[in-house]
Amino acid sequence: EDSEPGGTFCVARLTVRMKVALTVLVLLPRLGITAALLWLGCRWLLATNNFADLILNSMALEFILCLKDVLYLAMVSRRSTIDLENTTIVPASKKEPESFSVLIGTIIWGVLGGV
Repeated sequence: EDSEPGGTFCVARLTVRMKVALTVLVLLPRLGITAALLWLGCRWLLATNNFADLILNSMALEFILCLKDVLYLAMVSRRSTIDLENTTIVPASKKEPESFSVLIGTIIWGVLGGV
């Protein structure tokens, strides 16, 4: 039986190398794959002649998009999932200065996080 792990894990700071590694190895490939699926999926759905085939193809595209979540649920143990849910990231500063660059940075991270 898996015992319920207790407590939370806090990531206080990430080094610049770790941020670059996460961006290059995780965020950019996800963004590229999502953009390619968007482009190819739209072309594939536009080329469909029949309405029934359109519904079937859109369901197949949705299956491909949700495949990463299904694989995560199937392959990651319950304990690791709970540990990940209990992990928090502490911001570097309590309050960020108000500036246009902070606004643009927040928007960019929001877009990247939504992908």
